[in-house]
Amino acid sequence: AVVAHHDIYRSYLWAADADIIYAYQALLINDGLKQDYFDHPGYPYFVILSLWIRLSAFLGLVDILRFSQLPGPSDFEPVYAQLVFAGRWLSVLLAAIFAFVVYYHLRRLTNRFWLAAIMGVLVVISPGVVTQSLIMRNELPAMLLALLAFFSLVHACRTHGVDAYRHLFWAGLFAMLSLLTKLQTIFLLLFFPLLALIFGQRGTTRASVAIPPEPGTRTLATAFVFGAIAFVIPAAAMLIGQIARFGGGVYQSIVALYLVLAMLAYTSFYRYSHRDAGFALLALLAGFSAGLYSNLIHLAVENTASVANFIVHMRAFSSEGLSAAKSVEELSQAIYYRLPVHLLETLWRIYVEVDWAASPTQPVYWLVTVGAFVAALTDRRLALQASGLVAVAIAMETVTRLRYWAQHYQIFTEAWVYIACALLIAGMLGSRAWSGLTRQSRKAALTALVVAAAGIAILSINFAIQDRSGGQEQDPNNVCTLGRGFLKRLPSHFDKYCSP
Repeated sequence: AVVAHHDIYRSYLWAADADIIYAYQALLINDGLKQDYFDHPGYPYFVILSLWIRLSAFLGLVDILRFSQLPGPSDFEPVYAQLVFAGRWLSVLLAAIFAFVVYYHLRRLTNRFWLAAIMGVLVVISPGVVTQSLIMRNELPAMLLALLAFFSLVHACRTHGVDAYRHLFWAGLFAMLSLLTKLQTIFLLLFFPLLALIFGQRGTTRASVAIPPEPGTRTLATAFVFGAIAFVIPAAAMLIGQIARFGGGVYQSIVALYLVLAMLAYTSFYRYSHRDAGFALLALLAGFSAGLYSNLIHLAVENTASVANFIVHMRAFSSEGLSAAKSVEELSQAIYYRLPVHLLETLWRIYVEVDWAASPTQPVYWLVTVGAFVAALTDRRLALQASGLVAVAIAMETVTRLRYWAQHYQIFTEAWVYIACALLIAGMLGSRAWSGLTRQSRKAALTALVVAAAGIAILSINFAIQDRSGGQEQDPNNVCTLGRGFLKRLPSHFDKYCSP
């Protein structure tokens, strides 16, 4: 309904930014040519978009699917517009999948269909998802992959043995694909080891149960170890080679050490053996490697270089003060002084500056924060889980402000707050305090929750039906800049938008 309200077939130059660039990249990939835009770097999204355009061409919805089929400057706009329209439909589909992922995994975690369904609906009409569904950007698929990585990690924490390793593989795979889609998600992914500590469960015994004593099982376990190591080594060599090429290695080593220490802390706290930790680490690294190997499908070494040197790569897209830093040391100092300021800006926006019309998720932050304090009285673990998820959202907005804060970046923050809210409600409904209430009191509390959800939904719908996404016909000079600056094989196709 929101998409129909905004007209998916509005001018293809409406909010023309990534739309023009990404459609062009998909055409290159479909023609067997190399991706030539690496700013984010966007690779998995470009591949998905190229396959989507192939499907659209098969269904007769677009006239071309390859770069070589693109008409000349005088005739190309109608067919290029078709590609953008197809890309918008893909954004709608990804938004629906995003909400379904939240619903599906919350249902698994809470065992409450109605609660998961409500949160899924609130997520799909949240400002971040709505804004992303109207345009072509890679934040939506990147966050979708990050969410899949998070839920895979949580399920790994709640299972044991082979099932846990399988979930860890998927967590690593989705995490790497998320990075290849949008490097900015590194700041989300760095919180995941801490979230694992919060969501973890104690092992069955201090001794490992992963390898029973049967000789056949031991042989399989040994094969897994050596196979995983062999699978990981080429990926590690690819990354190390790109790190050495740029003369880095310091912050990458810190991240690797942080990951290992977090796994050791998890092993110790939840009483797993070091052998279990080794298997878990190999499964996770195998997932990382599989995600990195996806770049070999349409080889572009620049994607590997971007992931390997993520701080150096993102520096060029930060605010002016950070991008001007001439060394990692200068960059670190600039970030050190700016982060506290941006944290205060974030906290002010969320907890002090009341603007529910522009930020319908704001009351959810308030409810979850108060709920976490209340839950701490009876269930500190649940309170810690909810607080951790809210902290991830706040931290992600804070870090994003190192560049700038915009509505389309809310996709990185809102889902965490809704997940925290669902966990708090499920915990409340399963608590002894809840069972001790009278039927009338429980009915009144549930009514209050439904009213609050309805109010948030109304605020979100009001936001959704208004044109708040920056979507308007672009300034012709900007279209000219996009055409000449990013469509390197189409140097003159957008020249008519250039000033004399």
